[in-house]
Amino acid sequence: MHKDLKDLGLRLVLCFLPLSWIAALFTPLTISATVLLLQIGYDPVVIGQTIIVQEKTFRIIEACVASGAYYLLWLLILLTRNITWQQRTKLVIVCWSSLWAFNVLRIVGLIVIADIGGWDAFDAVHLLLWKLVAGVAVAIIWIGAVSYYHIKSIPVYDDLKWLWQQSLFAQKNKKQQKRF
Repeated sequence: MHKDLKDLGLRLVLCFLPLSWIAALFTPLTISATVLLLQIGYDPVVIGQTIIVQEKTFRIIEACVASGAYYLLWLLILLTRNITWQQRTKLVIVCWSSLWAFNVLRIVGLIVIADIGGWDAFDAVHLLLWKLVAGVAVAIIWIGAVSYYHIKSIPVYDDLKWLWQQSLFAQKNKKQQKRF
């Protein structure tokens, strides 16, 4: 029990890492990959977190990088019981890489749409991708990873269930059931 409690404690502490560290990691990676792909048909210019394509300016902010989506996957991975730290590491790499690739393609696609269809087309597709597709992408990535790695544990629920089983209330309840 002591080992399981230490593991849970470490996982809970890691849940409280600030969201800003994900943005700091993925903003430059996202901008670099986006610019690399845009070089196929365009001549993009990068100034800090701004990409200029065909005289249109695109500022890549934390929301564009999808920091919250990475963080959600981080929490799902940390709050899943009965997986090893090696599996957790693989899950972080696979899930985050998948989300990063999806997000870079999304940004490139939006820039191309803005170039071809103008700002109205960009706004319409951007809103759709932001509100609907991003959440679906996270769900698909998580379900795919859980299926691939044969993970049966349910995030949060299995930890709460285990904590209840270890509690004095559950122990007292077991003793009372044995008497009858």
